[in-house]
Amino acid sequence: MTATGNCYRLIVAGRIAHAAADIIEARFGSAASVHTDGADTAIDLASDQPSLRALVTLLWDVGHDLLSITQCPDGSHDAGSAPQLLIHPSSTIPTRT
Repeated sequence: MTATGNCYRLIVAGRIAHAAADIIEARFGSAASVHTDGADTAIDLASDQPSLRALVTLLWDVGHDLLSITQCPDGSHDAGSAPQLLIHPSSTIPTRT
């Protein structure tokens, strides 16, 4: 865990809009890091669950689809550690219609 909570990685389908990235930076500051992950976008969030929910809601409101949400093991970004899958699209993330 970090000083403020946990570490979460959200994978968003495709690239997020620059305006959405700007909003994420304004709302979450250094707690959020947005970067590309192949054709998709990864957002790392070092914060608590209410902040995670706020980020998921923001992404939903601006029209982005989540592919997965994982929790970093022990709140770390260690490359040698496999993340714990929290939500997988085939089971729990509704797609936008």
